[in-house]
Amino acid sequence: LSSQGSIYSLCRLPNLNPYGRISLLAASLRKPVFLLEFNHGYKESLVPYSRELSFTYLPGNAEIVSITAFCKPGSNNTVIV
Repeated sequence: LSSQGSIYSLCRLPNLNPYGRISLLAASLRKPVFLLEFNHGYKESLVPYSRELSFTYLPGNAEIVSITAFCKPGSNNTVIV
């Protein structure tokens, strides 16, 4: 990460399928947010994958203090706050 974060800048994305991907969001104080996914591989191993997410509605000088995610009730949509 380009700058430091805290324990509040890491969250697990909710997954409605217990056998699906394990996904984490990792944020630093200075905007880059990374999606880390762990797919189930051969013989219960985990295969890592990462990519940077772009949040265009954040102002340029904003700092990310904490990040969390939840699913809307009765929906498969994930809300990231």
